[in-house]
Amino acid sequence: MTAPGLLEQLIRGLNDDELEELTVRVARKDYPAAHRTGRGQDDGVDVASDIGRPPARGWQAKTSSKGSADWTKCRNSLAAAMATDGAPPHYTFVFSHRLSEPQRRFWRDEFLPEQFALYEQLG
Repeated sequence: MTAPGLLEQLIRGLNDDELEELTVRVARKDYPAAHRTGRGQDDGVDVASDIGRPPARGWQAKTSSKGSADWTKCRNSLAAAMATDGAPPHYTFVFSHRLSEPQRRFWRDEFLPEQFALYEQLG
């Protein structure tokens, strides 16, 4: 197995807590004040870039043992984040697996346009 393949396999095996921790560690490269918002109390944002209200960026980590994205959970997380007075203007989903071509097509052609239409503040 190649190094990239091994890394992908390791990330796919992460649980929710581990993927959130990986996300905050990667985010801190560009956002030193990035922090986890608190398990189960995240209002749709697992990692915030800073303590501002709203933070400059928010990340939502999504794990899947089946290698598929649960779009309903994604919609619900984004809706929760956008319903707060601290909704980040830039919101990123972090998946524990590489999206398949049909998933990327759905993301690009359906999910994103639908969400941008619902939440004008996303840029």
